[in-house]
Amino acid sequence: MTVTAIRPTAPVLPPVGAFLATSWGYDQTNVEFYKVVGHTKSGKSVVLQPWCSQLQDESRGSAEYVVPAGRPRQIAEYAPLEGAAGEYGWGRREVTGYHDAPTFVHRARWSHDADGAPTATTVAGHYATVWDGRPCYATAAGWGH
Repeated sequence: MTVTAIRPTAPVLPPVGAFLATSWGYDQTNVEFYKVVGHTKSGKSVVLQPWCSQLQDESRGSAEYVVPAGRPRQIAEYAPLEGAAGEYGWGRREVTGYHDAPTFVHRARWSHDADGAPTATTVAGHYATVWDGRPCYATAAGWGH
């Protein structure tokens, strides 16, 4: 009798270009998007980049609906602190420009649908789903933000 080792199948990952949407918050709902910009050589992880969102549907009271915007999330670059620190220990800094948020590798356990397609994971401690193309509910500005 021969024994054959059974290897687990490689996880199915979201395709490059897909978005993950996180929805989180207490007393308000925040939505963040992450774009899949690559896969690792091992095929077990995705490379994600934080992505901007834009209002898709006009605010209805405390609700608004957002979708991924056409660019990565931006991070401000500041000039070094100059002069004396302020009352609370912070000096004034000047924004000198912006750059795209850095990418990061994300390895997670994925939930899969009946066809084996990935559906959900956690990103930065928040529940994330593979975005289905529909606008996501978020709490409108001024209603808890």
